[in-house]
Amino acid sequence: MQTLRHMALGICLLCAAAGMIRIFWPDNQFKPVINTVLLLYILTSVLQAGTGTDWGAVADGISDFSSPQVSPADITAYQEQLGRDVSVQALKDLFLQKGIGAGFEWENDTLHIKLREETDLSAAQELLKENSGALAYVLETEGGR
Repeated sequence: MQTLRHMALGICLLCAAAGMIRIFWPDNQFKPVINTVLLLYILTSVLQAGTGTDWGAVADGISDFSSPQVSPADITAYQEQLGRDVSVQALKDLFLQKGIGAGFEWENDTLHIKLREETDLSAAQELLKENSGALAYVLETEGGR
C-alpha cells in the first residue's frame, strides 16, 4: 500500500509542477510543444516508477488488506430499548384506535399507563391483556387507582 501511495503522490506532484509551468509559460506558438513535452515527462516518470516497483508485493499487500475486525459491540441494551419503544408505540396506536385517552411513561423497566377517563379502565385492561405480551405495565387512572 505504501508503494501505491508514493506513486500517487509522485504523479500528483508531477502534474502540479506541469500545471505551474503551463501557467507561467507565455502564450505563443510553442505552447502546444510545451504541453506535449510536459505530458511525455509525466508519462515517462510514471512508467519509470512502475518498472522499479515489485508488483507481486503490491498485489500481496492489496490481497491481504481487509477492514479491521471490529469486535461486536454489546447492543443488547439498545435492542431492549428499541423493543420497548416499538411496543409502547404499538400500544399507543391501539389505544388511539379504540378511543382510549392515556399517557405512557417508563419508570425503571415498567410501563405506567395513566388513563384520562376512569370509564375506559375495563376496555384498557382487555386491550392490554390481548396485546401487551411480556411487557411489564401498571394501569392507573388520573385519580391514581
